[in-house]
Amino acid sequence: MVGRTSRAKLFRALVVAAVAACSAPRLARAHDGAAVRTHAHAWFDGERRSGWLWGSVGVLSLGAATGLYRFGAGSDVERGMAYPIGAFGVLQTAIGVGSLLRGSGRADELDALVLRSPEEARRREIDRMRTLRQAFLAIEIVEALVVVGAAGYAATRTSPGQERSRGVGLGLAMEGGAMLLLDGIAAARASVYAGQLDAISLSVAPAAGGRGLSLVGSFLALSWHC
Repeated sequence: MVGRTSRAKLFRALVVAAVAACSAPRLARAHDGAAVRTHAHAWFDGERRSGWLWGSVGVLSLGAATGLYRFGAGSDVERGMAYPIGAFGVLQTAIGVGSLLRGSGRADELDALVLRSPEEARRREIDRMRTLRQAFLAIEIVEALVVVGAAGYAATRTSPGQERSRGVGLGLAMEGGAMLLLDGIAAARASVYAGQLDAISLSVAPAAGGRGLSLVGSFLALSWHC
């Protein structure tokens, strides 16, 4: 009789535990869309500032190239420097204008995606930053090689009649260094943004129906014990 009572109590406890587990509030885990949007807009704001920086450097390079070619001392070294500085000035200005034009459109597109699926928006931005950082790494390696190669080239152009070639090497080394600095700043911003997205924590909320099931489970458990 005691054995049957013990088995009945054990069975009753198992049933109560099963009902409680089934009736516990289900948790709907979703990424915080507000945090994704905040960090994304900070990134796009930084892109616009970067666009102004690139554009300003480009305009300064174009001005320097014009000054070296037309108003310098007239040496072949200065004229040689003007060619790569002017070419890079055009490139830098184009990068700046492009950053300013495409920033707002990307921000609006991401806002719409965050409303639909914050997690998808977060993953897409993380993947985009990963690709962007890899591209920056490749570009920075090329730029560093350009700086070293151009400086070495200029150092070897010391013979009479090689002044313009030396100027080309010097101008290329200077502009390569400027590009390396600007791309390094952009790569650092991308790393910070990716880290912020990775650090976004999950918000937990009870799914619909969880509260009702929990009440039913509690009622059944109470009835059984009574």
